[in-house]
Amino acid sequence: MSFMKYLEFSDQASLSSQKPKNPPEKNQKLSLLYGVFAGILFGLGNYTLGIHVKMGYLATCIQGNGALLVIVISTVCSVLASVIKKKQIWTWEDSNFRNNQTGGFHWKNLAGILIYCLVVILTALCINLTFRFALYADINQGILTSIFGVSALISAVLAYFLFGDKLKNYHIFGMIMIMFCVIGFAFGQTSKIHHKTNSENATFYSILSISLACLCPLGFALQGMTARYTSENYGLDSSILTACSYTILNVLYLTVTICMYSTDEHPFILSEYLIILFSGCILYFGVLCVNKALVLGLAGPVFSLENIEVIIMTILDIIFMGVYPNSIEILSACVGVAGCITICLYPEISKLCESQRN
Repeated sequence: MSFMKYLEFSDQASLSSQKPKNPPEKNQKLSLLYGVFAGILFGLGNYTLGIHVKMGYLATCIQGNGALLVIVISTVCSVLASVIKKKQIWTWEDSNFRNNQTGGFHWKNLAGILIYCLVVILTALCINLTFRFALYADINQGILTSIFGVSALISAVLAYFLFGDKLKNYHIFGMIMIMFCVIGFAFGQTSKIHHKTNSENATFYSILSISLACLCPLGFALQGMTARYTSENYGLDSSILTACSYTILNVLYLTVTICMYSTDEHPFILSEYLIILFSGCILYFGVLCVNKALVLGLAGPVFSLENIEVIIMTILDIIFMGVYPNSIEILSACVGVAGCITICLYPEISKLCESQRN
């Protein structure tokens, strides 16, 4: 079974087991596994992208080209597989854009895709401006990174009101530990860096940077809530939502990339383009995993597990840059690992302890 087909199968399984309360335990476990994979993929992709952070929003556009590359390759492979097996490539009856009740076009699914695109664009713009204003204001960027981790809390609250998600005590405890992990890493790493600025409007830029940073986790949460809402209420496959959204976004991203490169200055070279393109491919798979995890399980723990990317990025720093963590970062990593184990394995560990007592 191909990766995309497996994603579609997982969505159908989640739709067939909808409940007003928490999803089935089996789906929750699979959701946590997707969350861990997403954190690893985001760590790999963002580390590669972070090397070219000075390119600003152009790096985001090139990254989107990587997502488009994955979509094109997966589509071509699906078409070839259908031709080889002599199956029909596409049917209107099985389309995600067909309203099963009326037989007409499902406009709500299209609206969900467009809303998802808008949220992704605004979130990317907020992230870019947040760190740009932070450089102008000489603000500690660790504060901003830790603010992004609040997306787990926001998504948990939204999922409670929208889908009736109810977290257990060990979920909350694990989320808190991962939150401390993110804060610790942020302050531990940025304590090594000191920016100097001659800006006369440092206070103004600080307010702008922190204000935009507070909007970023809301954007992350809204992306996930859109994917889950359209899946549960309208039957839109989360992988189709992600593919269609990023295809639409790349009409903008590819246009910006071509226009920027066609200038006389040439803001990037081919090797830089290929590296960022590769990071975009990795990050796209990470987005697929996050959306799948949110469809299958609880939002809060999924967004918390996604934050293990900071540990992955620290490990990559050690391997490729020879930058070793300080005591704060080591302690933060231990707390983060403990939080992940608590969220993912606490029920199994608890059962094992009880069986040994008996």
